Amino acid sequence: MGPGTVLCFHSNLLYRADANDSADPRWALICCYTATHNTPFNPVVGGTFSRLEHWDDDRVREAARRRGGTARR
Repeated sequence: MGPGTVLCFHSNLLYRADANDSADPRWALICCYTATHNTPFNPVVGGTFSRLEHWDDDRVREAARRRGGTARR
């Protein structure tokens, strides 16, 4: 893959990569999203999932305000 290429995998795919032999660094951002019914094959390692509560924008702003943060529109 060339520099700047994005590669997305299914959350159940097992993946590995060889060592980076180039002079350029390799960056990775790993975000895992899965359905609540897609339980891990090893619950001891993976834990359990629960559905996230949906908050509207006003509720997020109020929570940020109470914590002393800023929430912009």
